[in-house]
Amino acid sequence: KMEKSHRPLNSREKRRYECPANPNHCLSDSISYFLTNASDAASALIFCCSVGMFFFRYSFASVNAFIEREKIASSHLKNVLPLYHV
Repeated sequence: KMEKSHRPLNSREKRRYECPANPNHCLSDSISYFLTNASDAASALIFCCSVGMFFFRYSFASVNAFIEREKIASSHLKNVLPLYHV
């Protein structure tokens, strides 16, 4: 990937960076650029999704545990509080 950045830009890439007056032209170029680099993009997306799912699952589990603790505590309070209202 490092060698890629040092080579001179081809005409399509130049057009993409300069973005000519016709925006559709630019859009089609960026789409084709994305499709040529789709494998990199897909692997990056999959990696981000897996990391995101890991953190989401972890936080979701901790939230569930917190909710369970709160339920237990509130049910305990419901049992205890009537004793103080004599």
